[in-house]
Amino acid sequence: MEKILKDVRLTGREVTVCWAAIPSPYVVWNERQLGQGFAWRPGAVSFRTLEDDGPHDIRIYRVRGEPPLPPRAVRVIEVPFLLPVANGIEVGGRLDTRMLGWLAGSYLLRVAFFNAPRLEFAFMKDAEPRFAIPVADAGIARRTDFDLSGIPA
Repeated sequence: MEKILKDVRLTGREVTVCWAAIPSPYVVWNERQLGQGFAWRPGAVSFRTLEDDGPHDIRIYRVRGEPPLPPRAVRVIEVPFLLPVANGIEVGGRLDTRMLGWLAGSYLLRVAFFNAPRLEFAFMKDAEPRFAIPVADAGIARRTDFDLSGIPA
């Protein structure tokens, strides 16, 4: 499955993926989370975008296994994402969120950022769930000890 979301209005340099209708999907960021580029908690994860506020195109797709890293990506972050029931996901910002039907399951979610207002979200089935930063730009620190204490906003 693949879906292209056009002109999703993001604000606060943040994009969020969460279970559909989760209460309080957004997080209060701390300095460490800003440095790693994401704030995670079960059911919701927010990522710092490269671009300032404005419309972004977001490609979302589901795949088995792990495809190669996108060659033009300047930042790539991977996190586990468990969807316990097939009630869907929401993707977007605080002012513009899009709801998508989605299959329940355990995924490795890979988010790729480009030198444009464009993002790719790959939901990978049959991939080992992990927290990783395979590609880091100057805006984040490549690390292995992540702050996983996302606090709902």
